[in-house]
Amino acid sequence: MGKSKELAELGNVMSQDSSRVGINTQSPATGLHVVGAGSQGWVTVENTATNNYSIVDFTDSVSGRVGYVGTYNGANDLYLYGAKQGSLKAYTYGVKRLEIDSSGRVTMPYQPAFMAYPTFATDAGDYVSSWVTDGAYGTYQIGNHLTSDRFTAPVAGRYQINVKALYNTGDGTQYARIFLYVNGTQVIDGLGDRLTSGTIDYYLIAYSVTLNLNANDYVQLKADDYGDNGYIYSGRYTSFSGFLVG
Repeated sequence: MGKSKELAELGNVMSQDSSRVGINTQSPATGLHVVGAGSQGWVTVENTATNNYSIVDFTDSVSGRVGYVGTYNGANDLYLYGAKQGSLKAYTYGVKRLEIDSSGRVTMPYQPAFMAYPTFATDAGDYVSSWVTDGAYGTYQIGNHLTSDRFTAPVAGRYQINVKALYNTGDGTQYARIFLYVNGTQVIDGLGDRLTSGTIDYYLIAYSVTLNLNANDYVQLKADDYGDNGYIYSGRYTSFSGFLVG
């Protein structure tokens, strides 16, 4: 199909099959195809009227108006607006990474997270080195950032870390605790509460902390008690969990 006189006067702007328009291209691949270097490749939508919107509207033949992306004059806000009872979804590499459903609930199924338990006891003075996430006791892992002895932050951000353990001191000692280390430096003491007293003391140690971590920072747990005679129980009595807050 040939160009109209008006289109021909615009230079390298053409219509093809009555459905596609190209700017700086003779072969438009979509309804509107803009080719250019730098700002010549931009598409600008501007509304000069006061108290009005600049909008790119999205409709289909079945649902009608589905939503729009736009701004409001003078508000300095960008709107991503869904007009129907559906969800807003964000994808990378063809995989859904974020969804806001019609009730406003936000899910990020690939957000780093884990809950683990140790498969064997950890003696005083040692790092816990037997973390597993095999599904027992509700354990899981998203992202494979937890190994047998540490959690490694995949990206910079704030991480919620939770520790819970049952500690057997082995004698009537004065305290038991679990140290939390970041990159080999102790940052949390983690003193436990005594549950029983006598020749053997049991302590419950439980705490949560939000850590500001850089990418590749790592977190470890270490057992400690006054007499260095005790140990952290394995299995369901002890857990290590965390997730990326943002």
